Amino acid sequence: MKYNTSENSDVWRGRQQVLEHHTAAQKQRRAQHSLGQQQHVVEVHHFSAQHGMLNGTTNETLNSTTVKETTDETLDSTTVKETATETLAKLNSTTVKETPDETLDSWIVKVTTNETLAKLNSTTVTETADESLDSTTVKETTNETLAKMDSSMTSSGGSDVEQGVAVVIPGLGSFERALSVERNIQWLKTQNVPFECWLYVYRTVEELPLDEARFAPCKMIRHPGYWLAHMKEMPLRETTKPWVLHMEESTEVQPDTNLTRIFEIMTANGLGHAAPTFDTVRSPNPYGCDPPCGCCGSLYPILAQQRKEGTPGRFVDFIELHIDVFTRSYFSCFQDSIDTSDVNMLHGWGMDQLLPALCGGAVGRSEIDAGRVGLLDHMTMEKVSHGSYSPWEAQQGMTAFLSRHPDTVIASMTTMGDLVLPGEVAKPDVAHSATVAEAVTLPAEAVTTPAEAITTPAEAVTTPL
Repeated sequence: MKYNTSENSDVWRGRQQVLEHHTAAQKQRRAQHSLGQQQHVVEVHHFSAQHGMLNGTTNETLNSTTVKETTDETLDSTTVKETATETLAKLNSTTVKETPDETLDSWIVKVTTNETLAKLNSTTVTETADESLDSTTVKETTNETLAKMDSSMTSSGGSDVEQGVAVVIPGLGSFERALSVERNIQWLKTQNVPFECWLYVYRTVEELPLDEARFAPCKMIRHPGYWLAHMKEMPLRETTKPWVLHMEESTEVQPDTNLTRIFEIMTANGLGHAAPTFDTVRSPNPYGCDPPCGCCGSLYPILAQQRKEGTPGRFVDFIELHIDVFTRSYFSCFQDSIDTSDVNMLHGWGMDQLLPALCGGAVGRSEIDAGRVGLLDHMTMEKVSHGSYSPWEAQQGMTAFLSRHPDTVIASMTTMGDLVLPGEVAKPDVAHSATVAEAVTLPAEAVTTPAEAITTPAEAVTTPL
């Protein structure tokens, strides 16, 4: 199998330059903001001192008036409460005086008394609570509702395997990649997990005639556009599946990947997004090499498999999207983050860099916390093809996408501890609770040679944890 690697070196350098420029601009804005805050504090202190000296007498008068008004209000409140207490005492006294022969009447009086008590308590105590409830109801969003579904699933202790997974395969456009899609669907059928599936083909019937039966039970949809256009189109509202599986058409799942086990690990660790890793021992792909090194350029080092006994993988703050499992709420946030205003942004460059800060799993805080992010080191995938779009257009799209999120923290390629096995208790993690300011500085390796990675597929013989 031949791969087009002639432009890879320039592609990765271009993506690196966009990231470095965005990060430098972000640091400059934060430094300016910090300086502005310091100047503002000095000015406020100076003004406060002058104001206090000039207005001491006024403040004393105001304080005196405030105290008097507060005292009057307190007396009025006390009077009202005493009157209410006397009324309740009389009612209670009436109830106590009832004789055994007047059982029915007594019951009626007691009910009336209880209703009166309830009304008085409701009037004097719960007005603020009612306002809070109304406010909470109004503020509830779709993503919060989806998050509750995930929370309910996690707290029940099960992985909801019986409910199954919604599958999206975005952007098929060649006969060669149709073979990879077919193999991934065959793997999916062996997982004994109910699934619904949407396969998007961006070429017309005349350009790419395909037999839909090859991909059954997936629905084959002719849909022009780039990767994120298809991801946005996936009808999440039409399915009730609690999980979403993304399988790009240029990467193949390996036999050591077990979907049920992924659900269990994600539930145990509170993950919103998880992915298998690349076995660089079986299929070497040196980091930072120029084409024709491997099939698809170089691999982000964090995505390389790092097997370790006693843990199924690592908490991280970055996953390049190839084969991915999301909770429903995380995928919903992902879809909401897709910007369709510039067609070049739909190539998707830059989305993986910002997704943890947008939806959950970033070092520091995320705009929406739909779960953490984890790589699974006992399960693997293989990159088998690349180069189906214009890298220049993708780079322009990345610049535009990052410019729309000037203050969103870029992933730092940080490993933040080990995942736990289902049934174990997760350990506290310091890196995940770091401040946003600490997360701004990118290690050098975080911005060098981003990639779509790795080499030709091979049989996997490892048994997942």
